[in-house]
Amino acid sequence: MMRLSPVLLIATLLTTGCGNKKPTPESVYRQFHRSMTKYAREPYPGYRSQAYELLSEPSKALFKAQAEKVNASLPEGVKKLEPDQLLRVRHLTFDAPIKEVDTLEPVDDRVELEVTYETGKDEPAREPSRVSMIREADGWRVDLVGALDPSR
Repeated sequence: MMRLSPVLLIATLLTTGCGNKKPTPESVYRQFHRSMTKYAREPYPGYRSQAYELLSEPSKALFKAQAEKVNASLPEGVKKLEPDQLLRVRHLTFDAPIKEVDTLEPVDDRVELEVTYETGKDEPAREPSRVSMIREADGWRVDLVGALDPSR
């Protein structure tokens, strides 16, 4: 039987234990922003799908309802839209790198973030974006319900 040295065992436990950290709302939003930025530069559907997977269930339900409405109006034989194909977020910026993400209003399983963007030295400062995040069973998700549904 092979024995591990105590030093190797401790090193293994320390390095594998560090990878179990749950993503923060800020890191999830940064990942969402990265995927949307890649998609804006190169419209590869995989980037859009990566961003879509980081949305909250209520946000996905709104996109699904919108896709069903559009699909119902399409003539027979026309390829139907998938909900993630409608992923457009007008109030967020994807053409500039994130400078800072600040947590404004943490309340239980909901957090408001303020996102500021980098600008060039000759560019005027951009207005910060506000983003809602909610904690679901599998972690933090970007919640676009307020931005997508004007009745809320």
